[in-house]
Amino acid sequence: MSIPIVDQLKYENSVGLATAAQQMFNDLVAKYPDKSTSNDKISVAFTKLLQDLNNKADGNTVMMDVHIKIHPDLVNAYNIQIVPEFPMPALLIIISIIAMITITRFRSMKLRQ
Repeated sequence: MSIPIVDQLKYENSVGLATAAQQMFNDLVAKYPDKSTSNDKISVAFTKLLQDLNNKADGNTVMMDVHIKIHPDLVNAYNIQIVPEFPMPALLIIISIIAMITITRFRSMKLRQ
């Protein structure tokens, strides 16, 4: 179901950030071909995230793409510790971008209510 966009600039920014996050992940995949099963699963999740954003899905759908599909698989595939030390700073950047996408999308939805 397509949700009306309240702030076109924030929406376009979210799509751009999701695209950038997907590209960063693709760069990471090239460095870790041994994790092909996990990488494939995460890549599919990024594709779904971009499809949902382009189809103007509701905020809950976008948040599920990020928090249920992408984030846990990144943590498991790359053994990211949830405590202060992270072995892969690049993944922190990806997760931060995803969080930004989610926040801007969620705020837009909340403003309509």
